[in-house]
Order: sequence, then C-alpha cells, then structure tokens
Amino acid sequence: MEFQNLEEYNIYLENDTNFSYLDLNTYKYITSLRDKTENEDTKKLCSYELFFADFSIEEGKHTPKFQSGANAYPTFELFDDNFKYIKTRASKVQNPRYRAKYNHLLWLSPQKNIDFAKQAIEGYLLLLKNSSFSVDDNLQCYSFNEYFKNLYVLSREVKL
Repeated sequence: MEFQNLEEYNIYLENDTNFSYLDLNTYKYITSLRDKTENEDTKKLCSYELFFADFSIEEGKHTPKFQSGANAYPTFELFDDNFKYIKTRASKVQNPRYRAKYNHLLWLSPQKNIDFAKQAIEGYLLLLKNSSFSVDDNLQCYSFNEYFKNLYVLSREVKL
C-alpha cells in the first residue's frame, strides 16, 4: 500500500478493520511515506506515526519493540513535541482500535490525564463489543485477549 500524503494514511487508519493486535504492516506504510516526502514537517509527523505504530502496550504497560540493556525503542522521549501531535490524533481519530491506542499511549506518557484513560477505555470497549470471529481463530482470540487485558488493567488503574 502506497500513500501520497499523511491525510491518505489517516484515512487508511480510520477505515482499517483489521482486529489483529500484532500489526506487522502499518510501520512499512508510514516508513515509505516518510522516506519519500521532502517536507521536513511531514517527515517529523510521519516519524511520530511510526513511533506510534511501533509502540506496544501489554497488560497496560509500555513494552519496547526492541531493547538492549538500557537502550530501547520506541520510548516516550521520541515524541519531542510534548505529545502535541499524538494528542491531536487522539482527539480526531474515530476508529476504536486507534482511539484506544493513541489515548492509552498518552495515559502512559508524562502527559497522563484521566480523560486519556477514559477515551482509551471507551475505544477498547467499542472495539471488543464489535468484534466477531471464530473461537477456533487463535490469532483473533489472542488479539481479543490482549485488548481485554489492556482494558482491564487500565480500568483498575483509574477505578471508573
């Protein structure tokens, strides 16, 4: 999949119906867009989307994609705009999967705010409520379990 601009990428995210917890393709799409664009501001925003795509939340905690000793990727420090872009995306995105993840990332960040937790919880609830798959589909069952664990841990943390 080839995107011409960030708006096309955002439309793709809004229409993404993939339920899989392990998304192994999104980072390729945004990396391709970042590498071909010449505008430095767009490159920066694509980098934030790449960090977001690579950001993993397991049982309510940030789990780096890569780690070697004290070095890890991705980290909160990569969002060097004080999370301004991620906050904007969290407030605009309608897709429940991404709404949950953008807001959960913000909840875990130094910008922690109860409203981010509430939005993440709503996103997870809607995502799980609208899911439909065979009990024999191990990957989908795994995904449901991972989303549910994040929802459960987050709900306990904020005690809503």
